[in-house]
Amino acid sequence: MAQEQNPSKITVAEIMTSPIITVDEYTPIKDCAKIMHKNKIHHLPVANKAGEVVGMISATDFLVVAEAMGRAPGETLR
Repeated sequence: MAQEQNPSKITVAEIMTSPIITVDEYTPIKDCAKIMHKNKIHHLPVANKAGEVVGMISATDFLVVAEAMGRAPGETLR
């Protein structure tokens, strides 16, 4: 879009990140953050052992984790 192209004519293939970077379901959150930072991406597909995408972790998810870490077990937001 920044190259003054018509967004109605751009295909996903022209703007997507490739190759796809994935993590498995057991990857520690800290490792996900490092991968995302290193590759300058904000979403990271989570794949199972068969290579099927079963979820997505996003930069926003880290805010949820950080907020939860700052609370005592069982404590909720008011």
